[in-house]
This record gives sequence, C-alpha cells and structure tokens, in this order.
Amino acid sequence: MAPDVQVVAYAILPSETVIANSADFSTEQCFSHKVSLEFSLSSAVPGEETIMQVTAQPESLCGVSAVDQSVLIKEPGKTLIADKLYIVINRAMQLNADFVDTQL
Repeated sequence: MAPDVQVVAYAILPSETVIANSADFSTEQCFSHKVSLEFSLSSAVPGEETIMQVTAQPESLCGVSAVDQSVLIKEPGKTLIADKLYIVINRAMQLNADFVDTQL
C-alpha cells in the first residue's frame, strides 16, 4: 500500500476571512531510482574478504544492510521489504495533529 498525500491550500482575504480546501492524492508504490548490488563471491565464511559493489544513479541515497542467512532461519519474516516500508509510511501519515489558534 503506497502512501497518500494530502495537499492543503488556504488564503487570507483582505477582510481577514480564511478560506481553505484540501485534496488527497494517491501515489504509486515504487522507488524512483533503480539500484543494483553485486558481491564478488556468491557466499563467504566469517572473516573471508569479499567485495560489494552498489550501482545507482548520481545523487541517489542508498542504504545497505547485510544479514547472516542463519538469522533469517531463526527469525523468518524479519526482513525489510518495500511492502513493509510503505505500511510504516502510511501509519506515520495517518497520525493526527491538533492545531490550536491562540490569540496573543
């Protein structure tokens, strides 16, 4: 589930009347940059040297996480995938904030 975006526009008229409206927009579930990851070895033992190569478009922000396969056997489902990331983003977007207009 991709996050939704809410745009709010308002204007204060010369009469000091405030008019406002909002519109909700759905976004696509995709990442805009394609990233590839390659290792020099298909598998390695602890302490063995390997080379990791990350390729992406210029100005891309890439995060890398390496997990030993034995951890995945002990705790299946603990990996971060795009669907889980979008769920977290959606929850954060649905948090309500109270706005109070106080007179000075």
